[in-house]
Amino acid sequence: MPLSERVVQQYNYDKAVVDWLGNIEHRGKPVRRVFATPERWRALVARRIEEEKGLPEGSVSLSTIPLPVISISLIGLAFIPERFHKVKLRRTHITGADTREQKYLGYWHPYPLRRTYQFDFWAKDIATLNHLTEQLLMQFEHNVTYLTVDHPYLLGVREVLTRLRGVGVDTSGLQSQEGQRSLRRTFTVDVDGWLAYPPEEVGIVLKVTTEILESDDLETARSTLGVVTVDETSPLVSERPF
Repeated sequence: MPLSERVVQQYNYDKAVVDWLGNIEHRGKPVRRVFATPERWRALVARRIEEEKGLPEGSVSLSTIPLPVISISLIGLAFIPERFHKVKLRRTHITGADTREQKYLGYWHPYPLRRTYQFDFWAKDIATLNHLTEQLLMQFEHNVTYLTVDHPYLLGVREVLTRLRGVGVDTSGLQSQEGQRSLRRTFTVDVDGWLAYPPEEVGIVLKVTTEILESDDLETARSTLGVVTVDETSPLVSERPF
């Protein structure tokens, strides 16, 4: 699997998280979301505002960033041993009408991977922060929900378990270098998903020839009674290679 395809798998999870947070609104509009660490979100939001308004780079001051904003960052990756199975699935990959052009691919059971995300809510006042918090919590049922994530074949689109792990509150006046006051509330969620292995071309048995021998001692053959050949044209062979 090319590196670009592996990167896409992580991007699909990041995008699913960002899109899911799009349900959180302020004054009837989705809250601006940015995938960035708490130290970098202001600069990234400023750059996006400049791009949206066609302004020159550096023209938006970090002290005038419109709030509220949600910053999202990936803070951890962990293997989930209880969900791992060393199994290979096999599927037919047809490249042409001739069966000799078929390829048979093996897919290992996907790598069970827990992705831990941090959401930081930034607002000017506690009332707004509380309103955003309520909207987020209402998307969970007993701290659990499911995200819809697209994966490579064979997994495809799957719903993955997502759990709210922790809520931290920091209502102290945080100051940027430019002096903008903002309140911050931090949430941590675990997304129990997958990482698909690249497919491997595997061999299959297309023809089996068996000799039926006559023997008195089961070690030496006295005569050949016949030969049985089974291939893909034989009626005894299933249409499915496995």
